[in-house]
Amino acid sequence: MSRFGIQVLKGFVGNILTAVIGFVGSIVFARVLGPTGYGAFYVISAVVKLADNPVKGFSTAGKKRLSESDARESEIAGGALLVGALVTLVLCPLVLLFGIPFVDVEGERNFFVILFIGMLFFKLLQPLIAGSGKFGAPTLLDSGRSFFTITFQLTLVLLGWGVGGMVVGLALGSAVMLPFSFRVLGIQPAWPSLDVVRNMWEYARWSMPKSVVGSAISRMDVVLLSTVLTTGAAGQYRVAMNVLIPATFVSGVIGSGVFIETSETVSQDESPRERIELGIGFTSILAIPIFFGALAMPADIVTTIYGNQYKVAGTLLIGLAAYKFFETQSDQLLSAISGFDRPDLRFYISLGVLVTNVTLGIILLSEIGILGIVVATLITGALRWLVSLYLTRQLIDFDILPDPLRKQFAAGLIMLAVVLPLHRTVGVAWWGELLALVSVGAIVYGVVLLIISSHLRVALRSLADQTFAG
Repeated sequence: MSRFGIQVLKGFVGNILTAVIGFVGSIVFARVLGPTGYGAFYVISAVVKLADNPVKGFSTAGKKRLSESDARESEIAGGALLVGALVTLVLCPLVLLFGIPFVDVEGERNFFVILFIGMLFFKLLQPLIAGSGKFGAPTLLDSGRSFFTITFQLTLVLLGWGVGGMVVGLALGSAVMLPFSFRVLGIQPAWPSLDVVRNMWEYARWSMPKSVVGSAISRMDVVLLSTVLTTGAAGQYRVAMNVLIPATFVSGVIGSGVFIETSETVSQDESPRERIELGIGFTSILAIPIFFGALAMPADIVTTIYGNQYKVAGTLLIGLAAYKFFETQSDQLLSAISGFDRPDLRFYISLGVLVTNVTLGIILLSEIGILGIVVATLITGALRWLVSLYLTRQLIDFDILPDPLRKQFAAGLIMLAVVLPLHRTVGVAWWGELLALVSVGAIVYGVVLLIISSHLRVALRSLADQTFAG
């Protein structure tokens, strides 16, 4: 539990810092730019994140190989950086010459190149850092990036740069953190041998297309909304997702740990069952109360924070919160599959989810508007969880509903039983009342969970012992 718990704690702290900084920034920028401008920035950001995924996929292969016992670390790092440089030299001139299909944002070519170059190498280094065993460090580095990004963006937006200020600010914030990322990695990159490249490619030939497809799944909703409806609709959707960011604070870090430790134990001919069950048991510890909180007061949460111009986002919150639960569970299963050296299965799952999500999204968007995207996302999220569960169980037997997870649902239901009537009685007219209701819900959930979950008490006690001993 020691190394795993400490890295999860680091990642959790990093996620909180990142979210606080980003959340405050999102409120300011959403109000200043409005739904159209705010949505335009996220359309550009979504396209860039789609385009950089081949590099991210190759870096994920580096993460996998670094986690193995006989890793040639310097050459693996060098191979990942070389691929990043080559993709940049090929892709950016093509975008400047031919533009971006289906994207109608003024200045999108220059915005794309600035953001792609600014973000690429920072993002490339994070999986390598995780693969070296420091899987909690990337979220702390991302916290630093968020601080610099918000500072740059706020300055440029207030100077009248608009969407361009958001783009340049993110690029600068990412670039500033590069030296820190190299220092944390602690590996001197070297020119890779042909054997190392081949070994990385064996994994990357699946992780690269999987990364592209996986990013398309997460970004396609924004692209569809801006294409079929408006960038304003994309902005409404983005705001609803912003509110739900804390749901994945724990799951992302635990998933990375499950990946690393499954890979390590399997390479040593040992069973990762205990680590997988631990991941499944605790990955949704925040997603569950957030879902019940969204059930209690969806509209008030969004409009109190972002203003009445985002009231449409409130109607999307419950469905997206349910999706976040399935997402947190699926992340652990997919991480385990990757740890078993089966990136091919992850790719096929992601491809099926993408096809389903786009097909349902287009159909339902035309029938019921923006809500159709949420329904399509929720259905495909549930399907991804079911398929991931089935395939993981083919690789290893484990408890699909461990005791910690059952106790979290029980605590969430009790929280809902307290908050729902309280909200109906008191209502929400300003920030103070919203904060009070959220605090009551958090206290009820936390206290009940501590009382009924012996696994949580043991985990917290072990983590405290290791933290103070360290």
